[in-house]
Amino acid sequence: NRSGDPGAGIRLWHNPASVNANNNTYIQFCMNDSANARHSYAVVKAGIDTTTAGAEDGHLAFQTSKAATLTEAMRITHDGYVGIGTDAPNQKLQLKGDSTYFSILAADGSEGVSLGTASSGRGIFYLKGATGGNAIYIDSNGGSYFDGGYTGFGTTSPDNSAEMTVGGK
Repeated sequence: NRSGDPGAGIRLWHNPASVNANNNTYIQFCMNDSANARHSYAVVKAGIDTTTAGAEDGHLAFQTSKAATLTEAMRITHDGYVGIGTDAPNQKLQLKGDSTYFSILAADGSEGVSLGTASSGRGIFYLKGATGGNAIYIDSNGGSYFDGGYTGFGTTSPDNSAEMTVGGK
């Protein structure tokens, strides 16, 4: 790397006159399907939200092909919000869909933590134990439990099935 070398890059240029749904610069990934017809399997789009000089805003959208139709799968807004399953996220990370879960996987690929909503819209959180069963399961509609050792409230070293320390007593 030479001193002062800015590196290499690719610049795609589009000069739209206004903000609308079709004013995008994009990279399209096409391949032939089983009938040897060209199909778009994925698209990465950069879009315009505001064109005002000095206050320009944009977004980045990712589309994937499902049942032969391109559908937006993820969006990053000009505010830095990431939406999966939504094109209008209003939080740093927002997931949307029926029975949507956010999972953290262990190195072996097994599920360790899940947080999500059931199809009824209720919230669910669970932690898996070493044997793969739920050690902690919290359901906003009831049926919550702790199963996997001692549980302490107000103490960091419980020595009974359930122990609570209030005000040092």
